[in-house]
Order: sequence, then structure tokens, then C-alpha cells
Amino acid sequence: GLKDNLPEPLEGQASILKEKGDLDGAMALLKRQEQICQESGLKDGLQRSFAEQAEILGLKGDLDAALALFREQEQICRELGVKENLQTSLAIQALVLMRKGDLDGALGLFKEAEQICRELGLKDDLKFSLDAHACILVSKGNPDEALALHKEVEQICQDLGSKEWLQKSLGFQAYILKTKGDLDKAMTLYREQEQICREV
Repeated sequence: GLKDNLPEPLEGQASILKEKGDLDGAMALLKRQEQICQESGLKDGLQRSFAEQAEILGLKGDLDAALALFREQEQICRELGVKENLQTSLAIQALVLMRKGDLDGALGLFKEAEQICRELGLKDDLKFSLDAHACILVSKGNPDEALALHKEVEQICQDLGSKEWLQKSLGFQAYILKTKGDLDKAMTLYREQEQICREV
């Protein structure tokens, strides 16, 4: 019946309240959406509700509760085979784990998210995941692996014409090369980054 369509307008209203800064109001609507989806067996609406609720909990600083909901969303996405939402969930969970200091846990999730992005051809999401993955590798003392990932990010940015991310990637590569003592290559990349910044 029409009740099965209720989750969509509730989700839409919740997103507007979130934009306006009314996180509690948005959360109340998402909880109602969750309830209807549970009662009606609407698993896709349920995973979306969990993701939105988790995002609000993250904004409120409750990282553990956010992580728990993202894990529930992940489970439903795996059941439904909704790979695009699954990779988003994995990448966000990885970011939360990074904030909590669990770099190894984050790394595992980023790798799986990247695999899905490659499989589905989601270049935009892939560059984001590779970028964060590279940051972890630098902090774990693996600059060469991080550099290889940033070279891939650079290629994706050129394919997509994404100059903002391209200059960012060149800056990261330059920073890594500088720390490795390769000052000439670092200088070249910093100049390329500067040129793009002037253009943009």
C-alpha cells in the first residue's frame, strides 16, 4: 500500500531538517522511517535510514553509535547486493576508525571499498578512498606505497578533469618526496600544483 512509500518523504524531510541544523528533528523522522521499513520489510529503505542516522550521530560526536549503525547498514547492503551503498558505508566506517586511531581496521575497509569502486567503475569514490588510504600509509611509515596510490589518484583526476583534487594529489606527492629527500622532484610537483591553483 501507500504506507510502503512513506519512508521516502520522511527521508526527504529529514534531510531538509539536517540541512537546517535540526539534528534531533531529523533523527526523529529517520527513526519513524526505520520503524515503517522494519514493519514492512523494506530493507533498502532501512539501510538508507541507518546510514542517515549514523551520519547524524557522527555529527553529534557519538562515533561508537554511528559505527554500530553503519555496520548494520553494511550487513543489509551485503544481503541485498547493493554494492555502491556498501562501498560508501565501508569508506565512511574507515574514516570513523581513522578518527578513533584504528589505522589497521580503517585500512582493511578502504581496501574493500576500493575493490568495489574498481569493479563498478566508480572513479570519483575511488580517488577519495585512495587518498585517505595513502594518508594512513604515510602515518604508518610506508611512503613508497602512499606515493603509488597518489600517482593513481593523479591519473584518475586527469581522466575526470578534476583539477581541485589533482592539485591536492600533486601537493601530497611533493610532500612525500620532500620527506624522502628527493627535493628536485618535490619542487617540480609543487610548481605544477601552483600552476593549477593559479588556473583554478
